[in-house]
Amino acid sequence: MCVKIIKTEKISSFNPSIPLEFQLEGAKEVLVNYEPHDYQIQEFMDQVERIVKSGINCPIDIRVNTNNTLNGMRLERVLTKISKELHINEAIHSLVKMQAYADAKLCELSGICLGKTNER
Repeated sequence: MCVKIIKTEKISSFNPSIPLEFQLEGAKEVLVNYEPHDYQIQEFMDQVERIVKSGINCPIDIRVNTNNTLNGMRLERVLTKISKELHINEAIHSLVKMQAYADAKLCELSGICLGKTNER
């Protein structure tokens, strides 16, 4: 198995039958050891692209061992780009949370200014 998910306590192999976002809970990085004929790489790529397109907040560091092959280097370039997109999704998620918090506080402040508080 060439895709390993590294967590704080253990290292587990990527399972294509389980959604990737569930496998990444508590993980600090993913290590992809490029093997030309391993089906797991395409399955992993498909799931990572699905996460990026859906906007799921799932920041993770992805490292690639290219094994000094041209296709391995191509894979590394694609995964570097996807990793940046995952970090952009994380930034957007943080901005949305801050905006929701600011809206709630502004509504609360507006209620206080208009005398609509729920004080007893």
